[in-house]
Parts: sequence; structure tokens; C-alpha cells
Amino acid sequence: MQTGLPSLSVVTPSLNQGRFLEACLRSVLTQSLPPLEYFVIDGGSTDESVCILHKYDSLLTGWTSRPDRGQADAVNRGVRQCHGDIVAWINSDDCYLPGAFEAVSCAMREHPEAVLVYGVDLSPGVRQPVKTLLTVGWKILDRQDNCTAYWKPVGEAEAVPAGEQTAEE
Repeated sequence: MQTGLPSLSVVTPSLNQGRFLEACLRSVLTQSLPPLEYFVIDGGSTDESVCILHKYDSLLTGWTSRPDRGQADAVNRGVRQCHGDIVAWINSDDCYLPGAFEAVSCAMREHPEAVLVYGVDLSPGVRQPVKTLLTVGWKILDRQDNCTAYWKPVGEAEAVPAGEQTAEE
């Protein structure tokens, strides 16, 4: 494991995704660079999700299972608990490829001015280079892109208001 890399926090929102949840958890927990923190925010699942979360309880920083106001609410509740230098969320029916955290941590270390790094087209067997967004703001992605993003938290005063963009399209 490399040292001197930024710390990482990951959030997984979930609702009745038990058939996928364990694979997602394992894809986070088996990375060569473990996250500093891993939160799962479940919206009150009635399937096997809670049993799976109990199974991984000792490996998670925290998890809850209670009704929420949807995915955005769950992600926001998780992100508010994060303390890592880099924050990411992964949906419970998705999985990280091996080496994802190391690639992102190295990209952030090599480009300290970057506020966002992302990988596009992470289909099995396809390895695309990690890309960086070097300006504060948003990048609109084509709906066909299979993208995962990691970002540096910014203060409320620096946040871009909803509906506005600062990055060129």
C-alpha cells in the first residue's frame, strides 16, 4: 500500500437492493487502498439488505436503515458524515473495479488543483484512464457514459448553486 495518499470517504445509498448490495460492499471493502470511512444509508429496506449490513457492520464506519426522502436525501445524509480528503458515492447496484481507489488517490495527489476526478466506461474488461476536472464546477456527461466520480469537498460559500455550471461544456 502506498503512503501519503489522500484519505477517502465513500457513501452507498440503498433501498431494497439486497440482491446487489453485498457485491457493492465487497467492491469497496476489498480495494487495495481501503477508504478512511464507508457509510451505507439504507432507506428502510424490507428485503435482505439489513441482514447483509449486519454481516458487514464491523467493517463499516456507519450505516442506517430508516425511511428517507429518496436517493438524493440518502446521499446527502451520508456525505454530511464524511471527513475524507476525497468523497465518493456508489449506488448499491454498482461495483468498483479493483484498483479504483488507488488510481483516484494517485490522480488527486498528482493533480492537487483538481476538484473532481472521474472514470468513464468502466465496463468489465475496459480500462480507461482516470480523467481530471481542473476547475470548480460541474461536467455534464452524456447519458450513455458509465461514469463514477470522486471529488474534494468544498465549503458552502464555494459551492455552485443548483442549476448553474462553471465548467465549459
